[in-house]
Amino acid sequence: MTFKFKLPDIGEGIQEGEIVRWIKKEGESVKEDEPFVEVMTDKATVELTSPRKGTIAKQHVAEGQMAKVGQVIVEILESGEASNTPSTPAPAAAPAAPPAKPEKAPAKAEAKEEKTLFELPKEIAAATKVIERKGVGSAPTSTASAPARASVPSGYKATAAPAIRKKARELGIDINQILGTGQNGRVTLDDLQKGPSGGSPAQSVPGPMVEGGARFSYTDVKYSTDPSREERVPLRGLRRTISKAMERSKFTATHFTYVAEVDCDNLVALREQAKPLAEEKGVKLTFLPFIAKAAVAALKKHPDVNVAFDETTSEIVKKRYIHLGIATATDAGLIVPVVKEADKKSMLDIAREIADLSERTKAGKAKLDELQGSTFTITSLGKMGGLLATPILNYPEVAIMGVHELRQVPVVKDGKVAIGWRMNLSFSFDHRIVDGYNGALFANTLVQYLENPQLLLLEAL
Repeated sequence: MTFKFKLPDIGEGIQEGEIVRWIKKEGESVKEDEPFVEVMTDKATVELTSPRKGTIAKQHVAEGQMAKVGQVIVEILESGEASNTPSTPAPAAAPAAPPAKPEKAPAKAEAKEEKTLFELPKEIAAATKVIERKGVGSAPTSTASAPARASVPSGYKATAAPAIRKKARELGIDINQILGTGQNGRVTLDDLQKGPSGGSPAQSVPGPMVEGGARFSYTDVKYSTDPSREERVPLRGLRRTISKAMERSKFTATHFTYVAEVDCDNLVALREQAKPLAEEKGVKLTFLPFIAKAAVAALKKHPDVNVAFDETTSEIVKKRYIHLGIATATDAGLIVPVVKEADKKSMLDIAREIADLSERTKAGKAKLDELQGSTFTITSLGKMGGLLATPILNYPEVAIMGVHELRQVPVVKDGKVAIGWRMNLSFSFDHRIVDGYNGALFANTLVQYLENPQLLLLEAL
């Protein structure tokens, strides 16, 4: 008989996942408990194992497509049965089949050896071949007129689940223009699909948000170049996860940026003195541990920056711990491993942990719990850091710091021109939670610690 395998509940509230790679193709045999598909959620990439021994009869979701929890993604012909299903691969451009109405709780499948968020299969790295673009940038529309809907009353505020609010943002819909038809007037997915009250049905049109809430489509731009000279690469795996996270942060938090210059003469001198002592303890001492320690000291003085904003409850979540996220560039994309309880660790401990996390992150060996839970993020490009930037918040954090190039420049000291070490720091804050004055106070406190690094010694006492 044919067994219909549904995408299981992988845990942590995951509602959907991307089919990154079919390990077993249609027509291939699979053993019980053998990995046969890789699925990526916004938490991690996992290998799902087959609950049956048999043959992959039909794949319902193509690689790169999204599937809902409880949706049938593959049919497995159990051993001893003959398959009438032709062994043709799922078309790459075909949309994922919509999930059937929930029956019972989706079948559980074991997730063998959970991978890190950025550990991508070879197929994704090799996905740079030219692919045919079909139907992207347009959505089917109905020729039938939608019935008129009641207008929303003045001052109306929609009630909806977080997932529905997220979907409304993705569609560019003001959810407060939707009259809910669900229980107690809650807005449902069907309400979103019908569109704003009194308007036409909503359409999910690819492309970034532009002024006025409209969506921009690639096809709106007329290129004169020969299409054969272009290459199309699917936005899949980690890159799609990063894209969604950046879009969510940019269109949710109200960013403002503050830039400060740091006199690093004392910092450079202290590091030179401390390097030999650190090397004796097996630590390569860079400037980043000093910056991290200064950030910890500033966060302790300004705890209103070490918070997160829970939109679902409209609550500011104050953190009584400091977990530093250290943005790390990898071949797969930008990943943020986390130094947990940084306020309880010495500078050498932080230096060791940053070096270890960075190395394992780049190698794809960091654990999932090491890649989440940060309360404040530092992003640094070292010598490529430039002069200033506008970092995007690591949402739902309310602050992030960009570290720029440390360089020697002409400076004025005691009325004379001299050479000094200078570095810029760019801070972005969520203006809904952090006022400009408070953000500037935090930034200047951090700068004071870096300009007087001996003060950091007091933090260890």
